[in-house]
Amino acid sequence: MNKKFRYRIIGKTSWSDWFNYQHFILPELASGKYRLELELEGSLDENGSSLGSTHLELQVNQKTHEEPWFNTFLTFVSLCILGGLGWYFFKLRNSRKKIRQLEQETKYHQARMLTAQINPHFMSNFLTSIQNSVNFQDTEKSQ
Repeated sequence: MNKKFRYRIIGKTSWSDWFNYQHFILPELASGKYRLELELEGSLDENGSSLGSTHLELQVNQKTHEEPWFNTFLTFVSLCILGGLGWYFFKLRNSRKKIRQLEQETKYHQARMLTAQINPHFMSNFLTSIQNSVNFQDTEKSQ
């Protein structure tokens, strides 16, 4: 004779049907203590309350990687790591770009500084040459 039961985890699930020839399958539960209520269908008294109702205490002990929240946690950690790597490479690229810009500016300013040093030296040599030409009365060169 096949009897029909129904069950629920108090405070977690609604009533579900269960036949005595089936395996008893509960939804994924996190580690902790639960109260399971079993009831034989069709066994009600005059007041409508169940005659064949039983309460069971369950202790669920899951390994950490089997906990229902573990995949969500793993996804969150992965996204944090990927976001951190993305931020790191973004900052690294901007730093390298800024270094290249500073190197170009440095080369430009070095060239300007050398030009500024060469021009007065050239002028000084030119004026000294004219002065020497005048001093030695080489009028053809001084003109």
